[in-house]
Amino acid sequence: PRSFAALDRALDALPRHDWVVFTSANGVRACMDRLASAGRDARAFAGVQLCAIGPATAAELSRHGLRADCVPRSFTTADIAQTLAARGAVSGKSFLLPGSDRAGSELPAALTRMGGRREVVCAYRTVLSTEGMAAAGRAMRGGEVDVALLTSPSAAEAYARAIARSGGGRARLPLLAVIGPVTGRAARGLGLGVAVTGTAHTDEGLVRALEKYWKKGNHAVSPRRARR
Repeated sequence: PRSFAALDRALDALPRHDWVVFTSANGVRACMDRLASAGRDARAFAGVQLCAIGPATAAELSRHGLRADCVPRSFTTADIAQTLAARGAVSGKSFLLPGSDRAGSELPAALTRMGGRREVVCAYRTVLSTEGMAAAGRAMRGGEVDVALLTSPSAAEAYARAIARSGGGRARLPLLAVIGPVTGRAARGLGLGVAVTGTAHTDEGLVRALEKYWKKGNHAVSPRRARR
C-alpha cells in the first residue's frame, strides 16, 4: 500500500477480531511481512480463527506455521460468507479482511447482512505491468499464443489492455480460459469471449477444465501445438 499505517493498526488490534479472512496468498504474505518488520511472528494470531479462500492461500498460511480453521468447498468470496454462516460463525462476530486495493465489496457486504462486523484493510496493491502487457501484446501480434489463462479480474483487465496493444482483431484472439465465475464476469464485462471456465477455482482446476474442453473435441489448437 501507499501507506502501511492502516494495516499496522489492524495487526496491532488483532485480539479484537474473532476471524481474519484471507482471500489470497498475497494477503497472507503482506501481513506476515508487516508482523516481521515489527519483530512479531505468527503468534500474533493466537486466539483468532483464520479463514482461507482456497488451498493455495491455506498452504501459504501453513508455510508460516498457521492452520486455516475454515476453507470453503468452492473458492469464491461468496462461498466464504456462506460457509461461515453455515457454521454459525457470522452473527455478532468481528472480521478482519486484509486484501488487495482492488478487492470487491461482495464479501464485506455479505458479512454485514448476516450480522457480522467487518474491518477491510488494504494489505497490498495490484499494479498492472506496462512491460508485461507490452510483451503479451507482441506475442499475440506474432501469433505465438494459443491460449490465454486468466486467474483474476485484474488479469482480465491487463489482458484486455494487451489485446489493444496487439492491434489484433477478435477473430485472431487466443482461446480464453478463466479460473472461475468472478474472473469470467470481469472478462465478459470487458468484451472478451470466454471459452473455458474452471469448476474448481484453482490453477490445477483451470488446467483440468482446459483438458476437458479439448477432450470433448474442441480443437481450437492443434494437438502438435497443444503439447508444446
